Parts: sequence; C-alpha cells; structure tokens
Amino acid sequence: MSCFVPNAGSGLSAAGRSARRRTCERKGNGVQMIFGGAAKGAEPSQSPGSNPYRMFGITEDADYEEVESAYRRMCAKYAEDPKMMMKVEINKEAIMEDRLQKRMKGLTTPKVKESPFERKPMKKKRFVVPKFLRGIVQLPDRAHLRRVSTLLGVFAIMPFFLPTLSSSFMAISGMSSLGFLYNRGLPEEPKDDMGRPGAVRPVEKNLVLKTIGLVCVFGGLGFGLAKIILSYVALPIW
Repeated sequence: MSCFVPNAGSGLSAAGRSARRRTCERKGNGVQMIFGGAAKGAEPSQSPGSNPYRMFGITEDADYEEVESAYRRMCAKYAEDPKMMMKVEINKEAIMEDRLQKRMKGLTTPKVKESPFERKPMKKKRFVVPKFLRGIVQLPDRAHLRRVSTLLGVFAIMPFFLPTLSSSFMAISGMSSLGFLYNRGLPEEPKDDMGRPGAVRPVEKNLVLKTIGLVCVFGGLGFGLAKIILSYVALPIW
C-alpha cells in the first residue's frame, strides 16, 4: 500500500515528513495483515506447554474414546476454574481439528483391522456346561458321543425284544460304561502294524475307584427310576 508524502515544498519540515512516512508504513502493514499480505514464513508462536495432547495426557494417535475420556477427566478436575475450563475446551477443539486434518490427508491409520460386518459368525455351542460343573464334566466330541450312544442304546433296547437276557444286557452295559468312562481323556494305546495293542498301560487305582463309584451311583439311579416308571406302565405279556 502506497502512501502519498508531500515534498519539501508543501510546507512540512523534514521531521514532519519522516513521522508522516512512518505512520503510513504502520497503516500499510495493518492492511496487509488483514488481507493476507503478511510474510509467508510468519506463523503464530506457541508457548511451551501449549501442546493440547500433552495437556490432555494422551498421544497424537489416540482414538476418539481416549480423547473423550481425557476431556471428561479434565472437566472434573477444573470444574471450578472458568479459565482452565475455557483452555480445556480450546485444546479439545484443537485436537479435533488436528485429527480432522490428518484424516483428510490420509495420515491416520484405523485401529480396527477387520470390520465386524465382515467377521465370520461364531458357531454357537449346542450345550454349555454349567459353571458349577466346569472342571468336573467334559463335553464329548461328536465321534465319541456317536459311538457310546449307539452301543449303549442297543443294550437298552434289546431287553424289550429278549426279556430273558435283560440281566445279561445290563451287565454288558455296565462293563461297557466302565470302559468308556475309564478311558475318557486318556491317550490312545500304542498299536502295532496289525492293529493290536503294542504295550500294556498301567492301571491307575484312583481312576478305577472313581469310575466304579460313578457307574454304580448313576446305574442305581437309572435302575430305580426305571422301576418306578415301569410300575405305572402297562407291559405286554411275553
């Protein structure tokens, strides 16, 4: 911005012309600052400790939840200090503006690697062991369940067709239950090329006693329940 300064013939002294020139230069600098004519390298100075991330106690890659948590913590801390509350609000706006600029420039990387909409649905278990039985009861796999249920189911149905052999089927069912329960969770026996057991596994007395006790208890309960049910059911005369 140019400013007209009269020459010596206009009646002003040299000192007056110098003062008038300095006044015009100050006015010109103010107008240049308003219309963006300031020096390109001029940037607003920041005082030490004015980093909004440092004030909030978070890193520059903090997510939105961390920013909000720090903001609520600062609000609770300076609830009775209006000046600090104003500074907290300004710093939060500065953080949000900085995050927006980084996102627009592609400088931020999302922390979620897999979209929840693209995640494969988890298979829901058909049966869940109650908490008080966890560590005591182990759910069988499909192959074990199919093998045991098929064999014991045959032993349970055959007495209806061969009543005279019912006691024999009960004994065979009890021995099979002992074998299935004792071998549950133990490693398979080593076998040779012909499929025969290659080594005899040592017998653990504690497991044998527990197995016999469980089979006797549940076998007795099943026998008593069957007697009660059959006493109210009309049975055919064989």
